[in-house]
Amino acid sequence: MLSRGGDDMSDTDLNTLIRSSENGDAKAREELFTVLYAELHNLAQRQLRRNASLTLSPTTLLHETYLDMSSRGSVAFPDQARFLAYASRAMRGLIIDYARRSNFFYCFYKSLHNASPGTGI
Repeated sequence: MLSRGGDDMSDTDLNTLIRSSENGDAKAREELFTVLYAELHNLAQRQLRRNASLTLSPTTLLHETYLDMSSRGSVAFPDQARFLAYASRAMRGLIIDYARRSNFFYCFYKSLHNASPGTGI
């Protein structure tokens, strides 16, 4: 049973939220993230520890994950474990995208400073 601010949520209630979220119920999706927020935040922290050089915060990663998952069409989550596994994969994808962008801008910045005068760069 999950506990959120004194409210107890049974596995049945959680599965109902997951099913409603699958069926496109935006309110259920929001509540699902709210109920699982602490667990998702811990998941984001673990994902970022693997990539210690990134300046991305766990809260930002979690919120970006929410936006990413909310924008996708119908995605099936038969249970909490699969929902969390999907969220974890989405977080890894966002971390990779963030790292690629950071590396691109670093290389671009570095190339500007290494360019010779008069090269047109």
